[in-house]
Amino acid sequence: MLDTLCFYEDSKYKNFLPLTYLRPVFQLRAGILPFYKRAERHFNYETLVLSPRSSLSNLTAEVHPDIPVNIIRKGEGDLLCLNSRV
Repeated sequence: MLDTLCFYEDSKYKNFLPLTYLRPVFQLRAGILPFYKRAERHFNYETLVLSPRSSLSNLTAEVHPDIPVNIIRKGEGDLLCLNSRV
C-alpha cells in the first residue's frame, strides 16, 4: 500500500493549451472523470496530493479543499508521483 499518491504537472502543460489555461492537466476529462480520478482507482493509497503549476495552485486548493495542494511530507513512507500527462 502506498502512503502518498501525487499527481504533478510539468512545463509541457503548454501542449494542451487552450484547455489548460484555467485548469491543471490532471483535471482534464477523458469521458466523465478527470485524469486523477481515473488513475487513483488503480492504486491503493492513504493520501492524495495534487501539485499543479504555481499559477494555478491557489485555484486548485479552492476547488479541492479536502486534498493537499503542493504539500508533500518527506519521510512518511512510500510516495508515487505521476506526471499528469500520462
